[in-house]
Amino acid sequence: REEELVAVRQQHQVDDRISVLSYGDSYSDLPNFLSSLAPQEDLLQSEILPASPKLSECGRTFLEEYRKRVAGKYQYWDIHYLDGFLPGGHTTSNAAHLSEMYVPLRLHSDYDLSLLDQGTPLDTRELIARTCRFAIRGSGGSGKTTCLRHTFHELLDDVSAFPIFLELREVARFWSSQETKGAQKSLDSAIRHSLEEQLGTGFSENGYKNAIANTEGPRPILLLDGWDETGEQTENLRSKLVGLLNAYPHISVVVTSRHSAADGLSLSDTFEVKNIQ
Repeated sequence: REEELVAVRQQHQVDDRISVLSYGDSYSDLPNFLSSLAPQEDLLQSEILPASPKLSECGRTFLEEYRKRVAGKYQYWDIHYLDGFLPGGHTTSNAAHLSEMYVPLRLHSDYDLSLLDQGTPLDTRELIARTCRFAIRGSGGSGKTTCLRHTFHELLDDVSAFPIFLELREVARFWSSQETKGAQKSLDSAIRHSLEEQLGTGFSENGYKNAIANTEGPRPILLLDGWDETGEQTENLRSKLVGLLNAYPHISVVVTSRHSAADGLSLSDTFEVKNIQ
């Protein structure tokens, strides 16, 4: 029991007053015992606030730089298709911030047009708290990309998350090029290339490796947009995604796709399908 008491001290960040717990008490009674100690806010801090991420210094620096560099990514509502209707075309002066315009989509495992209140929005806290594999499925123009972009910004504001957004049609186009060979055709390379493009000289190879592999730091969350737009690279992408998740099982993933293309992904790779209602 002494070993248990030491573990409890560390877990709940309390001082030696924990030793007043008699060795005969049940471990299941510890939460009530801890709650009786005052002040509760100080003693149970680790239960109220998430633990500080355990990163190397280079990993922490990398993530700080990353958040600064991508803060403006997908900041505005994408209304380029309204150019012909806007005076002077689409400019930042008449663009709306995504956070001001976005209305959360309802997602559910089933799809029934007669059930207008079915489903709930994607919960970013769930993506961080546990390893999630979601496939958001909907028809063209239903808001899949906008949902994923908004999710990216929500996660970016949370220090417990390391969100990475990839447009899969660009990945497929790059892989299809005859000039792309060897390791360049890996999903790891696609992720790294995207981050290098965003960070420029601020990109750190060691910092990236630490951030993506560390299971105790901010959770890496892959946001993959447009599974149905990968064409002949779809199966190639599927196998490489499975391999990446085998190597890094702590990574959460959200994929968007039109209805037909998501079926094979969910059945073969244990992705939970969430239909836009």
